[in-house]
Amino acid sequence: MTSRDEFSRRLRELRVRRKWTQEYLAEASGLAVDTVRRLEAAAFNPSLETLRKLGNGLGITTVALLSEHFDVIDDLAVFIRQLPDPQQKIAFAVVYTLHQHSLTKAPEPS
Repeated sequence: MTSRDEFSRRLRELRVRRKWTQEYLAEASGLAVDTVRRLEAAAFNPSLETLRKLGNGLGITTVALLSEHFDVIDDLAVFIRQLPDPQQKIAFAVVYTLHQHSLTKAPEPS
């Protein structure tokens, strides 16, 4: 990230992808709602501590929070890692099955 505007767009994108309100992100991060609002409005640059709290609240590393290439697939991996072990195994099995299914060629129409 090189600018305050890019960071604010990134933060909002991550929050919206999770279908979270600013209030929920603030609570999950241990920050004031006004802080989240001002960050999304690009009103100021976050401190390292604020970045750490946001990353923890979003369930991602600070590096991922600042990365331009962290996307929906990365979010899926984060969500799966946060599941209890039995649900992780089920999620992995579903993703693996989808992957295997995508490798099979559909029969040609006759």
